[in-house]
Amino acid sequence: TIALLAGTVYFKLRSGSAKSIFYSFLDSVMFIPYTLRIGPFAAHDNGIERTCIDAMKRTGLNDFDDSGKFSFMKPYAMSHDFGYVRSKCFYSPMGFLVQKLSQQKRMEIRLLMVDYFKRHPSVETTTFSRPPTLITGFTRTGTTFLHELLSIHPETRAHNTWEQMNPVPTTDDESPLAQKQNRIERHKKGLWLFKFVDRVAGEISQAVHKVEYDKCEECTLPCSLELPWNITNLSFMMFAAEELFSLGAGRSFDLYLKFLKLQTWSAPDLPSHWVSQVFFLFIT
Repeated sequence: TIALLAGTVYFKLRSGSAKSIFYSFLDSVMFIPYTLRIGPFAAHDNGIERTCIDAMKRTGLNDFDDSGKFSFMKPYAMSHDFGYVRSKCFYSPMGFLVQKLSQQKRMEIRLLMVDYFKRHPSVETTTFSRPPTLITGFTRTGTTFLHELLSIHPETRAHNTWEQMNPVPTTDDESPLAQKQNRIERHKKGLWLFKFVDRVAGEISQAVHKVEYDKCEECTLPCSLELPWNITNLSFMMFAAEELFSLGAGRSFDLYLKFLKLQTWSAPDLPSHWVSQVFFLFIT
């Protein structure tokens, strides 16, 4: 008990005031398995190659829709390798695990989305009432406010947090009624995880802007299917910005359109003029 308390205090002080006590406690609990490299820390590797391998094992799929080149790995690897060294940071046990699992989740979604498009060709033919409106800019310049303001217009639509957490239908029934029911099921499925993560992360999860389960959220998930635009990669990206800009945005826009088509197709009763807040590298 004393060791756990001491560990909690240590990780809390080491990380600053933003990290919750609960998060620091979990760091303390996981310190021994992390150090001994057992359980979820056995491979002791949270890089993009390792997470892609684990994503393929978990889904049973292997097509990332990139002709087998795995070119999307390079920005992720560069962000991690350059950023981790230059930032001179260290992974706490929870930090290591969160980085791995969040990155793996994005790769799983990419695999599942590609597979769903292959099995349901009608999704690809989905059209929008108007081309998506993209909002971009540097941090703290009002992009989130503008995004939220435009999203409340009755003829526009913005993807909510829950739609990014579980964007791929889990039913093969293409009827509107079945898809509507499946959206309800996916909404319920992700709610407990959102509440858990919000509680564990504490104030830091709301530090940039308020994140709500049923409210619009910026393109964290769609962009991170190709780019390291992921909450656990953000700090690393700042230290590898020059190298990342030289790579461009890859297939980000194409994958984002697929994401929007899938959301439109699964909810045809909702507006299809999308308003999206995107990472500025996305349109360079």
